[in-house]
Amino acid sequence: SPPLAIALAEEAGLIDRLGDVIFEKACKDLQKMKSIGINDVTASVNVSVMQLENDNFTSRLGEIIADHDIRFTDIEIEVTERLSLTRNLKITRQIEEIQKSGMKLAMDDFGAGHGSLIYLKEYNFNTIKIDGSLVREVMANPTCRDIISSIVSLGKTLNCRVVAEFVEEEEQRMLLKKFGCEFYQGYLFSKALPIEEVLEYIQENR
Repeated sequence: SPPLAIALAEEAGLIDRLGDVIFEKACKDLQKMKSIGINDVTASVNVSVMQLENDNFTSRLGEIIADHDIRFTDIEIEVTERLSLTRNLKITRQIEEIQKSGMKLAMDDFGAGHGSLIYLKEYNFNTIKIDGSLVREVMANPTCRDIISSIVSLGKTLNCRVVAEFVEEEEQRMLLKKFGCEFYQGYLFSKALPIEEVLEYIQENR
């Protein structure tokens, strides 16, 4: 599973090399999209805390972007809400450099931990992704509905795009839409796809 692969890469000291490979693949895929006229897609790339602790992290991303015909604004760096971002000056510096470069910033797993609001105070996130554990129970759990409604309202106040993860049923989507959530991720729309099938999917569903 991806969490195991990441943990092994971190333990072996290979996470930076793995991160470069993943980031370069994302840039190549974006370049391929642009070559056939798909210019309005942003690639969101997850990063680990160990990558953010590397002083050369942002400059390395900049080098990879420069090697491809894409813009910094085409990239969104996705960090997990569980990271203790505000307690590490090195990570804080990298987050600031990411934003200065023009790359977007997304918080994954929002609502899963106690630090969510602190992170929103410290950084200007472009996107908030509601933790899947809340979305999964939105139909049956009134408390989850209240929390999601509050997150959507907060996101609009902060001018952040709010994305609901793990949307698997139309009933979920309709209820989320009722709360004002307009962006969704999950099997209701598609499983994960290789780039060739992504291109077909986008063109068919434009």
